Amino acid sequence: MRVCPLLGILLAFSIQSARAQQNALGPTSGQAVRAPLKLLQTIPLSGVDGALDHMAIDVQRQRLFVPSEQHGTVEVLDLRTGNRIRTISAAKWPSTTIYHPETNEIFVSDRADGTCKVFSGENYELVKSIKLAVGADNAAYDAPSHYIYVSAGGRHAGMPNTLIGVVNAKTSQHLGDISVDSANVQAMAFESSGPKMYADLADVSKIAVIDREKRSVVTTWSLTPQCQRPYALSLDSAHHRLFVGCRMFATQAEWWQPGKMIVMDTDSGKPIAVFDAGGGADEMFFDAASQRIYMQGYEGIADVWKELDPDHYESIGRIQGGVHGKTSLLVPELKRYYVAVSEHQDVIRGIQGGKVEEAYIEVYEVEP
Repeated sequence: MRVCPLLGILLAFSIQSARAQQNALGPTSGQAVRAPLKLLQTIPLSGVDGALDHMAIDVQRQRLFVPSEQHGTVEVLDLRTGNRIRTISAAKWPSTTIYHPETNEIFVSDRADGTCKVFSGENYELVKSIKLAVGADNAAYDAPSHYIYVSAGGRHAGMPNTLIGVVNAKTSQHLGDISVDSANVQAMAFESSGPKMYADLADVSKIAVIDREKRSVVTTWSLTPQCQRPYALSLDSAHHRLFVGCRMFATQAEWWQPGKMIVMDTDSGKPIAVFDAGGGADEMFFDAASQRIYMQGYEGIADVWKELDPDHYESIGRIQGGVHGKTSLLVPELKRYYVAVSEHQDVIRGIQGGKVEEAYIEVYEVEP
């Protein structure tokens, strides 16, 4: 991942003004409307440098798990008190966290040694280290099957292909791999009533359609010219609609360029709508109850759309949060939306200059 070299410009968005913003403009009417997200509080992560990545939550105990890649830790937050209650430091490069409530265990993909590490939710001690391919990075959880899918190999291992490791969260067993002809597999999403899953192939600007039962790629869909780098994904399985968050750049140094959100028909593999979006797409969610699509990116912008019907959508808000707030977590059960804001100097390249803002978590209430 890369962070914008125009940091001084981005820092013009002050934290105070971002926290105070509670209204959004209607996309067509120009009238002030209530924003779909309302900032409630921020939780500081003092001393945690590096890029914060994909979070997980224990809804029952209201614990948030926040991985910090370069810092090599997973920070555990008590959402009731807003306090950090534990730092897990047994992972060298934690990328994605997944909480499995049935076993009260925390699964963490570790890019450094190609493992999926399992930690106890009681004492936070390492329970097991599941060996996958080097470069274990993005992961996604399919709750009905209790399977975790972890992208490994590829660009982080100097391999031309990615091996998506399949891990049984109940038994902590590595069941096998799905080989994909892409060196950069990002987000994944699962059908609720079938064997298909979808994966972003960021380096070739395609979507892979995968049969989970056969553990093989069925087909791929090209996204060009509408999308250059797909990095985020969510799915409305009932209406056969796939939502793709795209970064629009020619080189890695241009990740902050405005992005796109594409709506695809999963029956035909064709795009049916394209929307402007914030830059650096990194996280997406679809909430079936409200028919809303959320997309978060490096600019700290949360874009929210409403699905009016499977072929018609409208933008209902664009919320500017803290710069480098690139990953998020939607929790419908709590009516909360969490954003992980990384430390505010160039968290990867170490470019100096400008005020350093320490990392924190933004806690938003989901408005009706």
